[in-house]
Amino acid sequence: NLADLQKEHKNSPKDIKKVINLAEKYFAENMLDECFELLLQNYKNNNTVIKKKLLEFFETLGIADKHTIKYRKELSSLLFI
Repeated sequence: NLADLQKEHKNSPKDIKKVINLAEKYFAENMLDECFELLLQNYKNNNTVIKKKLLEFFETLGIADKHTIKYRKELSSLLFI
């Protein structure tokens, strides 16, 4: 349930498992902007896990998808800061 996952994340915002669970739910519900924003906001907290999940989602969507293009650029900017 999306509301439950959002509540769990709100109660433990730095818990990477809760971040990933919520991102996966957003992705499954086609709430792609919410999914990618959540992951990018948490990149600094656990960059390896977040990067892996982002790349997994990019691969699922395909390289020509507008969300892949937009958020791949944002990920790149975080990698080189």
